[in-house]
Amino acid sequence: MIPVIILLFNPEKIKELSIKYFSFNLDISTFQIQFFLGLLIFFYLVKIILQTRFNTSLYVFFYNISTEITIESTNNFVFQSYNKHQHLNKGKIIQDINTIPEDFSCKFLLSFVNLITETIVLFLILVVLLIAYFKLTLIAVLVLFLLATLMYLNKKKQLNLINSIFKESQAKSNSELLNILNGYLEIRNSGNYPIFLERFKKEKKILNKVTGRLISFNPNYSRYLEFALIISLILFTIINFGNKNVIILLTVFGTSSLRLIPSISKILSALTLIKTYRYSLDILLSHEQNNVINNLRINYESQLKLENISFDYDGNSILENINLTIDKGSFIGIKGDSGIGKTTLLYIILGIIKPKKGNCFIDKIKIENYDFLPFANYVPQQPFLFNGTIIENIVLGQNPNEIDYNYIYYLCKKLELHEIIEKMDNKYETEITLESSRLSGGQKQRLALVRALYTRPSLLILDEAINQQDKHLEKVIFDFLSKINQKDNTTILSVSHNDNNDIFYRNIYKIENKSLKLL
Repeated sequence: MIPVIILLFNPEKIKELSIKYFSFNLDISTFQIQFFLGLLIFFYLVKIILQTRFNTSLYVFFYNISTEITIESTNNFVFQSYNKHQHLNKGKIIQDINTIPEDFSCKFLLSFVNLITETIVLFLILVVLLIAYFKLTLIAVLVLFLLATLMYLNKKKQLNLINSIFKESQAKSNSELLNILNGYLEIRNSGNYPIFLERFKKEKKILNKVTGRLISFNPNYSRYLEFALIISLILFTIINFGNKNVIILLTVFGTSSLRLIPSISKILSALTLIKTYRYSLDILLSHEQNNVINNLRINYESQLKLENISFDYDGNSILENINLTIDKGSFIGIKGDSGIGKTTLLYIILGIIKPKKGNCFIDKIKIENYDFLPFANYVPQQPFLFNGTIIENIVLGQNPNEIDYNYIYYLCKKLELHEIIEKMDNKYETEITLESSRLSGGQKQRLALVRALYTRPSLLILDEAINQQDKHLEKVIFDFLSKINQKDNTTILSVSHNDNNDIFYRNIYKIENKSLKLL
């Protein structure tokens, strides 16, 4: 816009250009100049309004892309195989889910758009300037292009180093913060909090330092380009020394070329961001597509059978030639020393991990490539409580209109939780977390058991799930489970070290020497 306005205030230049390029003399009156100026201002205001709306829509669009990639990355994480899940770095997972999608869509992709738009803008400006001031524009373009190329090549090596540090320090910083948050009690109790804080500070300083250097590139580009423009004007002055109109010409061109610097600076900035955040594309491309493989549509009517199951972990044999038949409605106990492979066996039954060899059959149908039995529910020794209300922790996202409150109250009463919850200020709407002190360890275990029973599973698997209960509560729980087993024909598989519960089991197995034996 600036070159056009300057031309409107220079009728002689308009005449010169019209004769040179169109072979006729264009004589513009004062009224015409005022009219064109008003029209130009009007279109410029319209352009600002449209550009503002476009930019808003553009950023919303790219952030929506970021959201979609975040959801896809979350799905990718959730449906990882359990073996892969065990080796994942939680700090890197947070980076991959929260940071990488935004870096890719809002910095990498958006930089491509900015590169294209600013290149078009720069081209149009140069066309106008070359028509009006060919020699001066040519000198300025050559100087600016040479400097811009040197600047980018100089920063390229630096960017490669910053790029590698940037993506590594993000994951490490997240990991150190997770250590502090998850290990709150242990860290405070050990008195070593300053050590953990210093480790987090170290990684955060590295991250912030490289981030600061990245952000500083854009204004630095502008300063160097301004310097290059001054050099080009000086060169033109030397070449045209003695020309009485050179000062006026330089003033006009200097004002016109002010739009050049932001465009070139934005182009360099876009190239920098593309180079910097290229890592996000590499990470997204490296992600395996972990599609939901739990398409198992089968009911557990009579029998679940493991046949010649063997499993090893990192080359170490855990289970060998395991054979187990779980009849519908049975109540089975599994015993064995700690670390002997009891949980591994439960995971194989659930489909969480795949055996090295052997087969699984449900009602004599061979089951392959499944992930979590749809009719089973698993309760671990250390249950996970979500940030939410007690009722939300039980129903796990079920539509509020479909919640069976009467059944929940029934289960809580049977497991001696109802009165405890009713004494809380907000009762079943009380907010709790994993580390919440509102519930004891035993109460959290019983709440997890309520959560599992609420789904009315055909197969209930308990992995040391009530080991924090006293003798009275343990008997209450097993009495109730026995009634459910008989009344609803619910199959129950329980791992426990307590021999007092043996009276409830129809069959008891023991894992010993990598084998499963019926006692």
